[in-house]
Amino acid sequence: MGIFNRNQDRSQFEFEDSFAKKDQRPESGPPPVGGQGSNPTSSRQPPNTGNMAANRAKRAKITYSIEDAIKLMRELPSDQREMVVSIVQKTLSSANISVNDIIEDASRKLNRLGTRTKQLSKEIEELEAGIAERRTEIEKITIDTEETETVKISFENVLSTESADREERSARKSSSSSEAAG
Repeated sequence: MGIFNRNQDRSQFEFEDSFAKKDQRPESGPPPVGGQGSNPTSSRQPPNTGNMAANRAKRAKITYSIEDAIKLMRELPSDQREMVVSIVQKTLSSANISVNDIIEDASRKLNRLGTRTKQLSKEIEELEAGIAERRTEIEKITIDTEETETVKISFENVLSTESADREERSARKSSSSSEAAG
């Protein structure tokens, strides 16, 4: 079997030794970082396991928004709400999802919703004020239209009366001139 082959074992050791030789510094070279002596073993420091754990926790931290929580809660039964919320909270915590982050996200969303509601209410007030102004303008135009029509009709009546009088006078003159000629 290949596992017990001495040549293969020796090549494995040679492979590992080649890396070990690259890590060693010559005694005449510059001192290792940190001002330590030229001892090659002192230049190597064990990995900082605290930082590695923190980095792992950061990578493992899953972002879970209030929108995700709302979608989840919509799908769960609404009776026994406290028990359901407790189970969801424990499940999220076990998945390394911060419930406090979800609560903070909910607060930010509530602020955004409140701001948007105020903005829309202000816009509605401005639009309603514009509507009221236009209604007032329509009332003024309606009154002006009625007055204009009344005056126009009055003048048309006067003109038609004058025209009728002229025609009547003209007709009388014509008839009186024809009688006088005859």
